[in-house]
Amino acid sequence: MQLASHGRPIGKKLSHTASEPECALRASTYLATAMVALCLAVGIPAHAGCQGTDFTFCSKTFYATARCDGQDQLASIARNHCSGGPKACPYCESGQDCPLIEAWEPTAIIIVGVEITILGGSNALSYAYAGNGHHPNQMAFLGAGQSHTRSFFPAGTGFSLPPSGTHGYINLHVSCVPTVAAQVQAWYTLYYTVSGSTPREQKD
Repeated sequence: MQLASHGRPIGKKLSHTASEPECALRASTYLATAMVALCLAVGIPAHAGCQGTDFTFCSKTFYATARCDGQDQLASIARNHCSGGPKACPYCESGQDCPLIEAWEPTAIIIVGVEITILGGSNALSYAYAGNGHHPNQMAFLGAGQSHTRSFFPAGTGFSLPPSGTHGYINLHVSCVPTVAAQVQAWYTLYYTVSGSTPREQKD
């Protein structure tokens, strides 16, 4: 049915029949729209890989510092701020540069490798080790005077970390001699996989 204004038709009469390519294009568009809607409905991220990509293997590096007092210290992690503010996160009175790195991916991950590089204060280092508060415990270790370690676990194994928003964290323990250096500085790198590959967890 056509509407008319002053006896003259307005709009176009839809008498055209879509061609096969047009039908295929429309079908593809409808399918893509339906898939996006399904993902949103069940909470599946648009990119299922790590750090908002389609990759299932990624790395993440943190800058860490630890004061030397001869005791075991949880290293401060730069720009790792407590979302709840001061005194809202464990071991982090200021709420800034907190030592516990909470899970950051929307899905569970498996840590398959760890690297620690001491940038300053290695001559004062007694030890350093990468800890996991969800899946016990030491993932990599540095001894006295050492400045670098990189460990990849056997194929099919790793340390788990749950999705963000759940209980799970990693940290870096450091002990160093105060008479030799005031602090130790380090790069702390994690290599991990997400959904799409399912390595078995590393057991102690």
